Amino acid sequence: MSDSSAVIDGRVVVEQIGAISYVRFSSVKANSLSLGLLEQLSSALRQVAKDKSVNVVVLESEGQGAFCGGASFEEMKRIQDLEEAKRFFMGFGNVILAMVRCPVPVVVAV
Repeated sequence: MSDSSAVIDGRVVVEQIGAISYVRFSSVKANSLSLGLLEQLSSALRQVAKDKSVNVVVLESEGQGAFCGGASFEEMKRIQDLEEAKRFFMGFGNVILAMVRCPVPVVVAV
């Protein structure tokens, strides 16, 4: 991977409507999750969790296809050592921790 994880192949958009905060993600390849996209997701969830006006968070993907294609296979193929693998897979753990630590319910719209 060697800093290629800094390349974000996807995006996260946060939209608040009333007391509901929508955290939407997308990537070109079936909404697969790269480390950059995982970092954006965990950051967005942590930010939303700080907003006292939010009563619920809805996590959803954009587009018409699958909710999520899982881990980015292309990025996984580039992993060269244990440290890179740990960093990549901790991205998933960080998203889950951000959801668990959120003081309001997080609903995943699949």
